[in-house]
Amino acid sequence: TYSLKAYGTCYAVCYVNEISGSDSNDGLSPASPLETIQEGVDRVMDGGEVIVAPGVYYENVGIDHPLTLTGPNAGIPGQAPRGPEATIDGDFNADTVHIHFTDGVTVDGFRIINGDYDNVIAHEAANVSIINNVIRDAYEDAVEFELIDGGTIGGNLITGTGYNSVYVSGGYDIVVRDNLIRLNGDEDPVDIYDVIGLQVLRNIIRENSCEFCDAAMNLSYTQDVLIAENEIEEWSDFGDGDAIEFDEHNIGVTIRNNYLAGWDDAIDIDDYDNEDFNVFQNHLGDTDDASIELDDSDYYIGGTLLAERNWWGAADGPSGDGPGSGVQLDDTDGEVDFDPWLCRGVDQSPAVGFQPNLTDVNPCDATKPVWTATWSKWAQGPGTYTPGDWSTVYVVLTFQCTDEPGGSGIASKRGDLQVVFNDDGVWNDTDPIIGPEGSIKGDAEDEYCIDNAGNIADPIDPLTVGQTVKVDTKAPVCKPANGTIKLKKNQTHLGVTNVYNGSDATSGVFSRVANAQTYGGASITSFNFVGAAPNEAISMDITLPNSTASGATVNLQLTDEAGNSSTCNFIVKAK
Repeated sequence: TYSLKAYGTCYAVCYVNEISGSDSNDGLSPASPLETIQEGVDRVMDGGEVIVAPGVYYENVGIDHPLTLTGPNAGIPGQAPRGPEATIDGDFNADTVHIHFTDGVTVDGFRIINGDYDNVIAHEAANVSIINNVIRDAYEDAVEFELIDGGTIGGNLITGTGYNSVYVSGGYDIVVRDNLIRLNGDEDPVDIYDVIGLQVLRNIIRENSCEFCDAAMNLSYTQDVLIAENEIEEWSDFGDGDAIEFDEHNIGVTIRNNYLAGWDDAIDIDDYDNEDFNVFQNHLGDTDDASIELDDSDYYIGGTLLAERNWWGAADGPSGDGPGSGVQLDDTDGEVDFDPWLCRGVDQSPAVGFQPNLTDVNPCDATKPVWTATWSKWAQGPGTYTPGDWSTVYVVLTFQCTDEPGGSGIASKRGDLQVVFNDDGVWNDTDPIIGPEGSIKGDAEDEYCIDNAGNIADPIDPLTVGQTVKVDTKAPVCKPANGTIKLKKNQTHLGVTNVYNGSDATSGVFSRVANAQTYGGASITSFNFVGAAPNEAISMDITLPNSTASGATVNLQLTDEAGNSSTCNFIVKAK
């Protein structure tokens, strides 16, 4: 129905502003806007546009002819930063936006909330686009399409829904794309039934409570389906926990470049008469139960299910009915062609979905890289130090990680790691790599050494018993208390003693060598080491003739166990 208004009212374009408008205005410009969206819808011509200013519109809008409803955030996805919203608040009276029996309706750039049934419902219509909206807090469904011939649900943030976020029942050529669907309610977030020509593209579906769910996405009676570049997770403790579940009669289904995960199955073919599936280039390796579950041969009637070039969670392929250790493939009563498979689950792009390296397929590199440890003395070559020996320079422990010949190559490590030991133990470690027993961790969390196939090097423990590092860079102390000792001439002096210290910081004095050179007729009859560090001393008996030009020069060399040595001397002379 159309409102009967006087000549001069808006027709091709109607402006609406709930703050400054009045439904008695002509709505021809932002300066004379209408007050309610419904008034704009009723006045505008077929194919016209209703432009709505920011504000809160407590309405239940009915649309029964072709038009574009344009909000202030038209063209801006619901999950992107946005400006002030035009909020259509259904106030839990009925459906917030109801589209019926028409062809060519677009709702773009709104915040749509509080539908008593659905926030947006379109039925028995064609070419309907619900795009770039924030759709939240519907009592039942966020967006429902019934018997729609050509429709798009795209670029919306859908949250807080009681039942389904997207429910499609009957139709042709439906596109569900680029939506963020999270924190929704009890039913399957996406439930699609009886659609020919379906595309589900680049959606993110996660963190939904899903108390009575079968899956994050459930399909039945669909045909010519493309599910591509989505990230779909179902980790609810309540529902079945599948990412995608196919009930009966789905034909011609392509599933590619998706990340699919849940605490049950990534893909569950759960009822009869499904055929012509092609599942490729997907990440199926994070689900808790089966990557693909095909419980009964009657569930898939198209012969072999093609499932090549998927990541199953391990380089040796799926477990279960597969040959490897990845997430199980449960095709006990069916047949799945999973060879070749991807060797790695690394996403090559930040875009939504999963974009793997398609050249990295089996046979895969299943051999772990290897850590090695090399001991050396400072500034000397590898192998120049043997643990347990003493070194007079710092000792360097170098860790290296190498892949096997012909392997996929090292993808991640912390460089060639080094730990330097000085007199007091570890002086510097370039990374926090040494555990309580001195082991390189090499675990998945820290990723110290991982090859391009995802194999992780086993830890090594070079600091085991018997590999003690002993470093002593300091020479013993050789410092006579008296540089010159003067004694009376023409006498024999017994027990002449001079303290030289004899301390050693680390390894201890290993040898002491002393000699005395007499001159001018002096003679030494006794020459001994006495005392202990720091009061070690030389004691001697020396006879001096009747000449002040007589005496002795005493030379001393101390060597510690590590091999550091020091020398010193003093003079005994007649006076």
